[in-house]
Amino acid sequence: MKESAPDLVRARAEGHRATMDSIAEGQAAGILRGGDPRQLALVLWSRMRGLAVLLTQGQRFKTGVFLGATLLATTHVACRSGGAAPGTLSLGSDAAQHAPNATGPSLPRPQSSLGKVAELPVRTAHLWPLEGGQILLERNGTSFALVEGDRVGSSAEIAEGLPMESSVPDGEVRTLVGRWPDAAWMVLRTPDNSSRDYPFYHERVFRLRGARWTRVHQVPEGDYSEDLYQDLWDQGRGCLVGLLVDNENATNAWTARQEVLDCPGQPAPRPSYTATNEKTYGIAAARGWRSGDVLALEAHAAMKEGEPAPVRLVLSRPGRPNRTEILLPLPPEIRRDRRKFYPGYTRLLGESPTDVYVVGNHELGVEAPHGVYGPYPSEETSPPLLFHFDGTAVSEMPAPPTRRILNAARGQDGTLVILGLPRDASRGGKAPEVWALPRGGAWVQVPMPIDPEVKAAYIPKSVAARSLSDIWVVGVHEKSEKDRRLALFRSYRLTDIAPGSGPTHR
Repeated sequence: MKESAPDLVRARAEGHRATMDSIAEGQAAGILRGGDPRQLALVLWSRMRGLAVLLTQGQRFKTGVFLGATLLATTHVACRSGGAAPGTLSLGSDAAQHAPNATGPSLPRPQSSLGKVAELPVRTAHLWPLEGGQILLERNGTSFALVEGDRVGSSAEIAEGLPMESSVPDGEVRTLVGRWPDAAWMVLRTPDNSSRDYPFYHERVFRLRGARWTRVHQVPEGDYSEDLYQDLWDQGRGCLVGLLVDNENATNAWTARQEVLDCPGQPAPRPSYTATNEKTYGIAAARGWRSGDVLALEAHAAMKEGEPAPVRLVLSRPGRPNRTEILLPLPPEIRRDRRKFYPGYTRLLGESPTDVYVVGNHELGVEAPHGVYGPYPSEETSPPLLFHFDGTAVSEMPAPPTRRILNAARGQDGTLVILGLPRDASRGGKAPEVWALPRGGAWVQVPMPIDPEVKAAYIPKSVAARSLSDIWVVGVHEKSEKDRRLALFRSYRLTDIAPGSGPTHR
């Protein structure tokens, strides 16, 4: 067989990919040394190649000696002394054994398995997961670039068509959905402090057409209501559908409505969402799909201490008006202490209504918020709101080793990635941490890199993921407002080409 034979090249690449996968997972768990995994791979690859040569030559005695030496040398070169740091879970490990509050000697912080892809000389940056595994990097609301492979594609400055107030400090891109660039929509939120005694928000939907944003929808403004977009989704053929709620009223579930926002030149899909008749519930999160199914997370908005009420998932399917309600179990501390709460930072993550992650927090003792922006976080530790919904029933997912979830993303392989505040103040106080939960596995920490100039770890602000081995993070350093620095990081590429088959771009 020739060296250039496709089967040989493919087999060589698959073998190297398996090595890189194992190294990156070990680094993320704090078991292997940090640094470029390709250097460790080179050591392992060289030793295994020598072992393979001895085996093919039939040198059994020398093979045994070489294997022992290989294991000793590899352990010395690749492994960290002292094992994993506390609070850093290895894949497949027992979470209780490695709980963040476990007693024991304080070990060094594990080195990061994230590599810096680019400095971001901007004020704000956010990662948006789109359809088909796309990840879009948005900067300052006007610069957009696809994250392609292991690097960022060419940036496009697209501001034409956006209102001038989109650049004010309080304005923000609230969401980006669809597929870039042929079917992408953006919700732009801007404040209006002149018409009322308190902040009033405008939300408008823009669609990208060529190199210009075109406004396709704006919610009506009323004297006693402020409708905002709870969620948007592409329901196929380039039709954008959304669920609107009244941001002025906490008990907005009974007035929520589904609308077709943008569907040029074709029949609009029929709404399938069915609102409740109860006037004591609010909508904390929602998600729709091309199938026409709509899932909403509803919570009691007039809860009192001593009378906690379960949060419920509500599934509406196409056809005649219908609602299927599924109650979510209350955490033990809420059942025991009879605490009132409201869901905070809630997301429904999934590409199908039969495989959804319900992600958020039970904010203890807080009042229900007015609208879609969630309650003010309490000072108490927030029991996680974390379930898997299979289309008919819910099951609890492992609780993350954090006291509050701040941001979340889901990979195409089912990996859940979160930003969370640490339970133990000695591990960084209020600085968020990145944790990943592979489907069917245990939580594993993804430590942020340490900036050699500042001598402190970057603070994660936004996450996105395609898989456990393909996680992206926007991190920031901010000693003061003037020296705010942002950077984009990625978990080490696990599908690197095998040695000798070409260059790797970073």
